[in-house]
Amino acid sequence: MEISTTLISGNEDETAVFAESYSGDFSLVFRFNLGISQPLSTSSRIVACFHEIEVDDENKTFSDRESMRQGIYDLISHVWPLCASNPSLRFPDAIVHIQQDDHGETTFRISHERVFRDYLTSLLPISSIKDSLIPPARTTELHCISLESLRFSDKLGGRGGTTLTRLKDQKAGGAYVYKGLSFRLFLEGNTVYKPERDIFYRELGVVYSLPSHPNILCAPPFLVITGLPRSVNHGIAEKVDLVCGTLYPYLERQSLQEVISRSNENHSSLPLATKAKWACQISSAMAIVHSSGQYHMDLKPSNMLLNNEDDVIIIDWEQCGASPFFLAPEADGSWDVDVFINAEKERMVYRKFIGPLCDDFGAWPKRNVFQLWQLECRRALEAAEVYSVGRSLWVIFEQSEDVWSYDRRPPEAKEVAWTQRSESVPKAWKDFVSRCLSPDPNERPKFEQGERFWRQEFVPIAFKD
Repeated sequence: MEISTTLISGNEDETAVFAESYSGDFSLVFRFNLGISQPLSTSSRIVACFHEIEVDDENKTFSDRESMRQGIYDLISHVWPLCASNPSLRFPDAIVHIQQDDHGETTFRISHERVFRDYLTSLLPISSIKDSLIPPARTTELHCISLESLRFSDKLGGRGGTTLTRLKDQKAGGAYVYKGLSFRLFLEGNTVYKPERDIFYRELGVVYSLPSHPNILCAPPFLVITGLPRSVNHGIAEKVDLVCGTLYPYLERQSLQEVISRSNENHSSLPLATKAKWACQISSAMAIVHSSGQYHMDLKPSNMLLNNEDDVIIIDWEQCGASPFFLAPEADGSWDVDVFINAEKERMVYRKFIGPLCDDFGAWPKRNVFQLWQLECRRALEAAEVYSVGRSLWVIFEQSEDVWSYDRRPPEAKEVAWTQRSESVPKAWKDFVSRCLSPDPNERPKFEQGERFWRQEFVPIAFKD
């Protein structure tokens, strides 16, 4: 029996650690508590190590994170065969508490958390999704599937709990990517959960409002629903369908950045025609996004998946953060913009923002100007996104590895540097990308210019014998 523990997290009070594990089509959440009376227990040592709690004895923690993870795996592997057959664990409010005392004796206790009701209260019902997140002009038929009908496997990274999953009653068939709000995430505390909840529903609303385009992530084919369980502490379940997640088709090719990395590992260059196609598709997609009034805050190759036809699919419309490497320098939150019109020519003038920059739990940038410019200065918004597209195209043409630092420092305004890695790329392509990366946002092209340029460059290559 193979048990996979794919996600380990802690609560904001620093008194507990949670581990989410899977075996076959069954998943469980385990909890380890800080033991004041038993500081040498494995559970207590796990909590002390995870939260980096200062201890007066090195035996009250683990020497490193890898040793801590191994301790978690060992305890779960011991307890799983003893508890997995308990039918009450099939309820979504069930948690397995693991405790190991100072003498090495391991015990477990199954609880049905009363705060599960609070978790459900935080979720939006189907009716609210229809009324508040889907534009009235969109005729969207919602298809729902229950959380209990999913079989989770591999954690894919990203925010919350992005996980590879399949339908339990589907022995063979396509895999899906689950993005959602788990009860385990809720148990971490409101400081962590509330921002993730807001991000999840905001992204869902953005995806439903995006125009249809072959290179833009479509609305999810399934919404994942949950409700009050028929467990021992709750009695008869109330029939309310609450949206806790989404299912998107899983693209096995994974991200454009990963394709670049694999090509570099093989010491090969990606075809020039393929790079031109990606540039054309990215520019076309972002042109229609901009014309629809929406935007993408974190454009980068790792947020661009490839389907089986090698076509780009732009994902992650969370609008809550950005990579400093791809973020336009003027969009780091420390600038405001004014627009002046002189001789029928519009020009943006940037001035330093003098207000406070709040540290929103490590988010970057500290001040989100994208939302502000979406309402007040669409040209500044477009110029910032064009910069991110240009930086992404530079990575594609240079086949650059994902080795840049994410230390949340303000990005530097500097000219792009081309190396021998892109010597086969036409000069006209490099010049256009360099324009996109101009330190002066006024000098950057518009999306419609980019769409037109890359179409003109790609079409002759695509139909070349």
